[in-house]
Amino acid sequence: MESLSFTLEDNYAFALPREDILAMSSAWPNIVNLTLAHAPTSNQEGLSPVMTVLELANALPRLRKLVLCARFDCTGRDVWRDASIPPHPLRELFLGLDPETGSYRPDTTWRALASVLDRCFPCLSTKDDLVWPAVVGAKAMEIWQSVLKHLQDIRAGGRRSLSPA
Repeated sequence: MESLSFTLEDNYAFALPREDILAMSSAWPNIVNLTLAHAPTSNQEGLSPVMTVLELANALPRLRKLVLCARFDCTGRDVWRDASIPPHPLRELFLGLDPETGSYRPDTTWRALASVLDRCFPCLSTKDDLVWPAVVGAKAMEIWQSVLKHLQDIRAGGRRSLSPA
């Protein structure tokens, strides 16, 4: 299978544990487009760390589009802000991010995440129309748009970011 698109409306929410996300690489090793769009869970327990996305992409070299609306935990910025994988050809990305993990200094967290995405996915588009706000919620869209704006700013600076500002 090369493409899977699954959208649940009507606020049907669920969590995607790290183990389930990483199992996708063995279940669909040739996947090119993967969309799992749904309302993010409101449960704080068991959120996958944002590093899971890099692990998944690294295991799926053909992946070009990834939409995972499960909320990802961005705490521990000191751990993941210098993360890197070999440059990956992913072009389209939407991640549901947990607003609580960036709440102390959200702008710094989202800029650091944009920096990681810039390093790992040099071909990543900054378009933000991969999911419907009605499915994932206005807050999830607002957070992702903030990350993409930081990515645009990093790229407009004419350099690839080696570390977050």
